[in-house]
Amino acid sequence: MQYAAHVVRCALLVALCSCANDPDPYVVPEGCNPLAADWDCMLPFPSDRFLVDDPSLPSGHRVDLPLAARVPFGAEPLDAFADRAIDGFSPATPILAYFPVALDAEPLVRWDEDVTATQRGEGPTVIVDAASGELVPHFAELDASSADPLRRVLILRPLVRLAAETRYVVGLRDLVDEDGAPAPAPEGFRRLRDGDENEGELARYEDAIFPVLEDAGFARDTLQLAWDFTTASEERLTGDMLAARAIAIDALAAAPPAVRVLRVIEGDALAENLRGSTARQIEIEVDAPRIVTSATAGEGYLLRDDEGRVRTEGTVTFAATILVPQSVADAGTPARLLQYGHGFFGSRGEMTGGYVDDFANEHGFVAMAADWWGMMFEDRNEVAGDLAAGRARELLAFIERTHQGMVNFIVLAGAAEVIAALPELAATEGGSSLVDPSDVFFWGNSQGHILGGVYTAISPHVRRSVLGVGGANFSLIMFRSRAFAALRALLELNIEGPLETQQVALLLQHWLDRIDPVNYARFVSREPLEGAPEKQVLLHTGPGDEAVTHLAAELHARELGIPLLTPSPFTPPLLQTATAPVPSALVELDYLDELGIEIVPTAQIPDEANAIHESIRRNPRVQEQVDAFLRADGVVTHTCDGPCDPE
Repeated sequence: MQYAAHVVRCALLVALCSCANDPDPYVVPEGCNPLAADWDCMLPFPSDRFLVDDPSLPSGHRVDLPLAARVPFGAEPLDAFADRAIDGFSPATPILAYFPVALDAEPLVRWDEDVTATQRGEGPTVIVDAASGELVPHFAELDASSADPLRRVLILRPLVRLAAETRYVVGLRDLVDEDGAPAPAPEGFRRLRDGDENEGELARYEDAIFPVLEDAGFARDTLQLAWDFTTASEERLTGDMLAARAIAIDALAAAPPAVRVLRVIEGDALAENLRGSTARQIEIEVDAPRIVTSATAGEGYLLRDDEGRVRTEGTVTFAATILVPQSVADAGTPARLLQYGHGFFGSRGEMTGGYVDDFANEHGFVAMAADWWGMMFEDRNEVAGDLAAGRARELLAFIERTHQGMVNFIVLAGAAEVIAALPELAATEGGSSLVDPSDVFFWGNSQGHILGGVYTAISPHVRRSVLGVGGANFSLIMFRSRAFAALRALLELNIEGPLETQQVALLLQHWLDRIDPVNYARFVSREPLEGAPEKQVLLHTGPGDEAVTHLAAELHARELGIPLLTPSPFTPPLLQTATAPVPSALVELDYLDELGIEIVPTAQIPDEANAIHESIRRNPRVQEQVDAFLRADGVVTHTCDGPCDPE
């Protein structure tokens, strides 16, 4: 697509044939964005150039990416909007622009600088809410994964979720190359800026784009590029998941879920690492309403009725594990019930891996976990195979299957009373239960934070969640995460280069929106869902984490509206602060000096793994904080001696 031969030929033909006294006609290949078509057919993006009217969708619009503007991926160009129409652009989207010069990163406002400057119209980049005139806080960076300075895309990353069904105007100015020379404006935009007609766009720019930027302090004659885009509707972003939630709730209201004990493991039959901490491990299976065409990883898509709404048909059966700690068995009284969410394409087996069982034993929880359908180990192989083979459209399967995973998690929590009544959970034969089913508490780490953020928001049962070392916005995480490195490597087998990788990641965010906590955080407290209890959330993160960037946790905290707990070793922007005790909070831990880590401000995957990601959840002070929070009357306490660190 990029630098296509036909684009070059058109430009040469125009240059040779134009009359000396007239401006050269600007020829835009069919389907391309006219602003910079001679540089890249798709960029800048997202752009309302690719938004068309469609009264069948909630916003009245639909994203339509023509063939010429699609990124080559495997056997065919990627169209992220074909199989499921989207009625606007992602409110979590990165914003991409490309200049075929070696841009200097120095003028850009980085994430570790004063990002509030972008709210004051300072710096070379601006994102403006076209209706309110409000400037969106963001940071800007060049793609650090590209070794070729002439092929580095410029990326703007909002530090907050954009509002739904809202038009935004983007402006760029004062961009220079590495020699200090101003970056050229692309010809399509230059003609608009300088008042030349361009495919009827001039009148729209005069009316809807240039005035918005002028009011933001970006004078028209200083602009090197400007455009607008409109975000999708809330209904299109979250409607399928909320329908899945309603199906699960209706099923639980109709009848208690069927729970069957498969086996009980005790004594020497327990895994060696569980002996001492665990009295018994109970393997169960649970029935949940089926909302996918197949329960097999890589094959199931959402069941839909004739109007496209998610529907249910029959049941699926999923497995779950329950751990009864030795301390709970010895006490013989009902213990708190903890639901656990596992990590990146992992399994419920993480719960038996050496810290959840120890935590449950020390602090008195019965713990239970299911595999997260859609992003469990079985799905990993399917996703990897689709990426390696260039089957982009098949990737929708794991996203749609994750909706079934959420149904399963809701049903597992809804089965608390059934589980508590199991004979295998009696303190003595025929005695009282070892489980208090009145509250189901949640703790998830890494992916368990990411998907747990969605689950916490939609759960009709969970009132208190601890979400650790994860965050929100997949496209932000993807380029700063070693966890995504292997999948990115497979993705890049079918992509031309780093610029195209950034384009594909942006497009994939429009699919991932449906399971991204950035789009569900509002349901936790600002807009609680029907039948949901009042919720509180405790987040943990550590700057320098090579698996999931702390920027994602800070973004999630902003969207949840929760404060940073102080004293804190770091002061991320755009967060209120609070001292303990407090109902909800983000807690940041400092492992940098202890591990000799220096944070790299650019978007690149760290060369080496470090211990931050695994250490935070195992930190005794963190576990004390989790214990104090996951109680019926729990609050966030400050368990560290000053700012939190490894000690």
